[in-house]
Amino acid sequence: MQCRFFEEDVPINCISMSTDGKYILVSSNEKNIVYILSGNPAEKYTIYGFVEFEGVVLNSVFHTHDGKLKVLAVLKNNLLAGADVPLQPVANRVVAIPADQANVTYRKIDRGSNRIITN
Repeated sequence: MQCRFFEEDVPINCISMSTDGKYILVSSNEKNIVYILSGNPAEKYTIYGFVEFEGVVLNSVFHTHDGKLKVLAVLKNNLLAGADVPLQPVANRVVAIPADQANVTYRKIDRGSNRIITN
């Protein structure tokens, strides 16, 4: 199976897997989008959907907060973004998951921040 994440030639520079191995994040430091995929080879790494943030994504990781799996992303415009991870494919995977459905939140961070590490 071959999949093209972005319409134009954009390097994928961040691939991250959840600690349980069920989900994969794919992002580029030239786009404001984070793709969420199944980590299960039996599901052929199905794309569950994507979240569009208010800035270019420098780095993205998974984080569990209050028992819910979330995506955290450092954005080029000095914001830390967070969003809920869909646990199954969304109805329309051609458009971004709506911000209110993904519960997207933002927080201002220090200028020059470019990595996020969680435990």
